[in-house]
Amino acid sequence: MDGKILLFIRDYQLKRKIINCVADLGLPFVECFEQEELSFKMQLFKDSNKLYIHEFLGKDDTKEFEHLEKIKDKGWRIIVVFHKYSIEYIDRCQEIKIDDLMVEPIEVAPLKNKITTILSLPTINLEEDERVDVETNSLKDVIQLEINRAERGKYDLSFVMIDFGSVPGKIQNSYFAELKKLLRETDVILNAKEKNTYILVCPFTPKNFLVEVENKVRYLFEEEKRQGRVSSMTKLYAYGLTLGQDGLTFEDIYTRLSESIHDSKLLDQSIVQDLIKTPEKLKVYKSLFKRF
Repeated sequence: MDGKILLFIRDYQLKRKIINCVADLGLPFVECFEQEELSFKMQLFKDSNKLYIHEFLGKDDTKEFEHLEKIKDKGWRIIVVFHKYSIEYIDRCQEIKIDDLMVEPIEVAPLKNKITTILSLPTINLEEDERVDVETNSLKDVIQLEINRAERGKYDLSFVMIDFGSVPGKIQNSYFAELKKLLRETDVILNAKEKNTYILVCPFTPKNFLVEVENKVRYLFEEEKRQGRVSSMTKLYAYGLTLGQDGLTFEDIYTRLSESIHDSKLLDQSIVQDLIKTPEKLKVYKSLFKRF
């Protein structure tokens, strides 16, 4: 894998961890000890596949973000490491299109994944009625890792389950390509256990902002319908939960998301018309409202 990395890290323990990670990946890197050195050392990076990892010092937030914005404007990909969680920091990173961010304490495995993803930019091409399967244990491990990071970093973590029903794989692929443009760089889309079902993992997203993410998911699908790329009769179901307020473990979150999607399907008007014709099914349908 080709790629070069420029580091601006002051904290010794953080620097040691990042350098070990970069060395394990076999990537060449250059350290920058003062911001005044950046202009000179950036000239050493002729390769367009380059990454700048910056430790956010927080002494002058405005000046530091202006500094990052200038680097971004020069075509660099950037990972910023913060020592504390702040929604203002996250929003500012999104504004200047920072590629990714992490909050101390960081772990080597997620950092390696971020560096690999940013420098290699892998894409998933789904053929008709195909998907990239994620084993149940792998899905659990990935989500549990996100939960652990959120608990250590003391930031909000939310999830949205998306069920496409019978939508073909190619349509799902094009949909997610557009959805990623509307989401934050830190958001991750994972294949769920069931076919045509996905989980959107949203770090730094509190519950009161979760509805905005759900609206983006639904709005984009309706736009796909208006453009004629998806049948007007096709349904997409989406439901979101927030760690802590709606569940404390992977099992809690996944079970509640799955049940909520199931209930949404039952409450769909086209299904209700069928239910009301059958007394036994109607009884089950009415019982769903007792949850609310």
